[in-house]
Amino acid sequence: MKNFKIIVLTLLSLVAITACVDDEQEDFGSGPHIVGFRNTQGSYIYTEDNVDPVEIFEPIHLIGGSNGTVSTENIAMSFSVDPSSTAISGTNYAINVTGNTLVIPAGGDFVKLPITVYPTTLPDNIPKTIVINLTQVGTGNAVISEAKKSITITIAKCAS
Repeated sequence: MKNFKIIVLTLLSLVAITACVDDEQEDFGSGPHIVGFRNTQGSYIYTEDNVDPVEIFEPIHLIGGSNGTVSTENIAMSFSVDPSSTAISGTNYAINVTGNTLVIPAGGDFVKLPITVYPTTLPDNIPKTIVINLTQVGTGNAVISEAKKSITITIAKCAS
């Protein structure tokens, strides 16, 4: 009976040890790159002294994926201005990109979205918003981060 218990205990121990071994190995380095805005909100406040157009930049980053390495090819992505924006394109601001497409160059980890703000056109003490959405990735092994696909930029002029 004592030998039987030792044999059963040994077999159960072997089953328990081999059940915990994972034969499949995860490869976290082969997934796509993930891109998105660095921040989901931005604020720019101007005064009556700001009479010249001001250029601001909102970075779009290579957030992760592909084992933390930069892409060996360009990553092109499209964006759109959301209809919920309260600032008027061409009057309160202008996005200085042709074709609503930006490119993170091969070997790079971000690109800047250039926006010109016209402070003199902003109403006093009434904030305006520009909501920008990343819509698709056209080239490169990349996807858009669900959590970082949009940014809301608030622009305002404070009256004294």
